Amino acid sequence: MGPVLKHLRGNAVAYVALTVALGGTSYAATSLAPNSVGTRQVRDRSLLKRDFKRGQLPRGRRGVRGPAGPVGAAGPTGPRGPAGPLNPSATTVGGFAANELARTSRGSATTFFSRETFAGQATATIVAPHDGFVVVQGALYFETASDACNPCDGQARLRNMGNGEASPALVASVGDGTTTAHATPVSPVWVFGVEAGTHSFVLDASVVPARAAVSVRNPTVNATYVPFGASGGDTLAP
Repeated sequence: MGPVLKHLRGNAVAYVALTVALGGTSYAATSLAPNSVGTRQVRDRSLLKRDFKRGQLPRGRRGVRGPAGPVGAAGPTGPRGPAGPLNPSATTVGGFAANELARTSRGSATTFFSRETFAGQATATIVAPHDGFVVVQGALYFETASDACNPCDGQARLRNMGNGEASPALVASVGDGTTTAHATPVSPVWVFGVEAGTHSFVLDASVVPARAAVSVRNPTVNATYVPFGASGGDTLAP
């Protein structure tokens, strides 16, 4: 007996069982009716997510939050926005109280009162938003080349055109009795108390003797409003 035949006879039962098993599997795969597979026919953990309709599988529990990612690079600087409105009720500006930003004071020991006739040389007008003070500064120079001045005197003062208040007059001598040109500068400064409103201040000048050949040159006058006095209040006294 050949070895093949001997092998077939020894394993006949095994081959018959294999044939039945394969035939049964083929039958089951080709003869099942649609939707006939139930829980009993499904092997545990053999189905995938795609085998279920949307919404059939319950949502799992929310996982723990992962660690924060690295900080990203800074973006480019944006354009500067428009300036905001002023705050009239601000109590501080740059860390300073309002009455610490600007104060003024005045002191004088007047011993000379001029009785000469003055003429206005330059005028400055300012609007005071509230009661306060206006610091007025003037400047000019007297010039002569007359030998009749040995010397002559020039006088300058500042005056509030509204109420007539005037600063003490400053006196400057000019000339030495020759025809050599001489010039002497004068710069009066005064602090005027004012009420809210518009005020005009004039730089006055006069020459002694009145008919002397003395010229007034380059008169200028400036006015600055200051809301607070020496101690941050409404008076010039400390």
